[in-house]
Amino acid sequence: MNTVSRNLLILFLIVVWVLYTIFVYQGCYDTLCPPCGDVEDEAVIVIPPNADNPYDLSFSWAIDTPLVKQSFGGFADSLIGETSETKILTITGKYFQAEPAPEGFENMGLARAENLRQLYFSELPREQLRLKSRMMQSEPEGAREGYFLASEFKHLEPINGYPLAFLWKNPKPFSNESFNAQRDALMQEAGGDGILQITGLYYEDETTAGQNIGLERARLVREQFFADLPDDKVELRARADQNVATAKDGYFEAVLLEWTSDEDAVTETVEELADRIIIRFPYNSVEKDYDPEVDEYLKQLADRVKGTGEAIQLTGHTDDSGAPDYNMDLGMRRAQQIQSILLGYGISADQITVESRGETQAVAPNSTEEGRHRNRRVEVRLIKE
Repeated sequence: MNTVSRNLLILFLIVVWVLYTIFVYQGCYDTLCPPCGDVEDEAVIVIPPNADNPYDLSFSWAIDTPLVKQSFGGFADSLIGETSETKILTITGKYFQAEPAPEGFENMGLARAENLRQLYFSELPREQLRLKSRMMQSEPEGAREGYFLASEFKHLEPINGYPLAFLWKNPKPFSNESFNAQRDALMQEAGGDGILQITGLYYEDETTAGQNIGLERARLVREQFFADLPDDKVELRARADQNVATAKDGYFEAVLLEWTSDEDAVTETVEELADRIIIRFPYNSVEKDYDPEVDEYLKQLADRVKGTGEAIQLTGHTDDSGAPDYNMDLGMRRAQQIQSILLGYGISADQITVESRGETQAVAPNSTEEGRHRNRRVEVRLIKE
């Protein structure tokens, strides 16, 4: 090998060594380098407290506040630049089982993820973020005294396989060409007296202060796809759903479209849905609307759960008339009124739980008396053991 070739080889090896040093020892992020992002948790490297901390982002034992170098800001900015409503940033906080959970958090990992969100990603809308946690399986020697990596950043780009779908905490509908055909077929079903009922579904974990995401989904679907229908031919509604197993990580269906007649649109005193029954109340009252059907249902329900041992969850709701604190109390008193009826039928007190959501989970717009009546309700759910 001549001198020139030898020098080129040496230069090449130096470049490789420098790049390795930069990526592994100077800011080794979980998403950028396999040595610390893709290895098993058992391989967590701990930097002793008396050594220089090489990580741009690290944590110490039982502390949810990150130790950050100035260069991490540039990396955070690049993540923000790549994020959109369909390319969602996932922040995963890691933790050891023995680390105590901070107050208000299920575990230390979620607290670390939330701190990172507040410090570096607060400008992103919540629907463009997912906060997760993962427990590291083994505690390496020195973890309680030194520094270690305990975070991971990834972008999630779910694939939409539905004609009309939604993303977590995002009221905007996402449609494809197949929905246009469904819409056209639905419009052909319209009768002279028909009313299109648009029901926006939502998960309770999606609710945010001041916004009913279910009603917002229904409103946006109405504006985007059914704007040519007059207001008296459209009814907007909302309903909570319970299955959140995969909703946070992908598209899901969250709207129901159905033609109803004028008679069907009259607000029922009692309404049976697939997973609950709705009992409605007069304005500013804790006495349910008089309807023998309600009393008969509650009696049958009591007979059933006395035999099955199922639990009953009662949730009180109100319209938006009055102060929020008053409505929260009114919703609780409505739930307690139904509870007292069930107790009178012989159900054990420990089988019933009561709660109030006040005015925060409207199922219809509060702009009409019919909508307000729909919102003044107690929802009765059976919880199987």
